[in-house]
Amino acid sequence: MTSIAYFSDYLYAVALGYLQLANRDTLIYQVTGKLDYFYQSLQFIQEHEEIPIEQGEEESTQETLF
Repeated sequence: MTSIAYFSDYLYAVALGYLQLANRDTLIYQVTGKLDYFYQSLQFIQEHEEIPIEQGEEESTQETLF
């Protein structure tokens, strides 16, 4: 993925309210509480809809972060 694609992802996250620009000079972004709410919502849906999480999915996601 190119740096332009990463930048557009940041802009999308800013537009949705998950990130806010903390410092214009250094382009440092700050994560808002809305992201925590998003994860809590996903957890609530998973618990109440009894959606199983496969072990392989979590491991592959963690591997792509590095």
